[in-house]
Amino acid sequence: MQTKLLAVSFIRTKRIKNRYSLAAITFSLLIILFGMIMLNAPDGLTPHHSHVKHRFYASLTFDRYVLSNIVPEIDQIWLGFKIMPYLDYLLTSEQSQRALTLTLRHYRQMRKNPDFRQLGSVLHLGYKEIITGNREKGHYYLYVPVIKNQSPRPVIVFLHGAGGNFKVYTHILSKLSDQLGFVIIAPSFGYTGYWDTQTGEEGILEAIDDAANQVALDRRNIYLAGLSNGGLGVSRMASKFPGDFAGLVYISPVIVREELFSEWRGRPILIVTGALDRRIPVASIRSTATFWRKFGVDVTLKIDPLADHFLIFTRTNELLTDIKDWLRDITKDEK
Repeated sequence: MQTKLLAVSFIRTKRIKNRYSLAAITFSLLIILFGMIMLNAPDGLTPHHSHVKHRFYASLTFDRYVLSNIVPEIDQIWLGFKIMPYLDYLLTSEQSQRALTLTLRHYRQMRKNPDFRQLGSVLHLGYKEIITGNREKGHYYLYVPVIKNQSPRPVIVFLHGAGGNFKVYTHILSKLSDQLGFVIIAPSFGYTGYWDTQTGEEGILEAIDDAANQVALDRRNIYLAGLSNGGLGVSRMASKFPGDFAGLVYISPVIVREELFSEWRGRPILIVTGALDRRIPVASIRSTATFWRKFGVDVTLKIDPLADHFLIFTRTNELLTDIKDWLRDITKDEK
């Protein structure tokens, strides 16, 4: 009987030791996995010769170990599109899935470029607004195409909409940059993209000034573009600083039309929107274009019959062609 009890005790002790050993191994593997994830987190640094880079100023710096940088931006976008139909009554599941499929295609293409991959993500700057209500200035993406000479370069300043400053926006615009030689400046300003504030205004002007210290900019040829809520910033800046911009581009825009524009009489504006946009009905865009034309503004309105509010992802080639043709036309007219 005693021998049997000793045998049972030995077996129990062995099982407990095995459990502790398994727990220790599991914990060790988790530590190693965590360490590998942290070591592989993008550091935000790109080579000196890279065409794209982060630019931080004021008090902002790149935060390598925030969750939004450790988790690839493509996965954050995937989750966002999956959740959005439950939070936004204007977005159907079908629209969200279609936009997601084509957006992920852009991200996969971008992932092939090691410079963009190494940038990581700054979407935490947008998430801060959700948590604290504060929108911070102090960061922008800078894309400089191959420059064959040292002459000052024309510029597109791009204002993102709600959701934050996805780096894929700069990747998409880089295609236009490479074709036409424009420098891209894409500031970050919170999650909602409400640029029509004093802080938003300062962030735009400061990003331009900082970029001018990095590359020679042609101050006479700065074009201000805004996506969705970014259109609010375009209108504000065009109204307050009309002499700073050579032209304006609105993409699926939110527009306060009354802010414009005796100062823009005879000057160029491009509006690109989708006929299927439920968030910004095409009728309101047509009305705005008509209103501005009464003031003599040179408005070019492009309505894509197959596009909704996400045309920057779903109708990318058509959008870039519209912008490219418009820029070439107004540049030709100036010459």
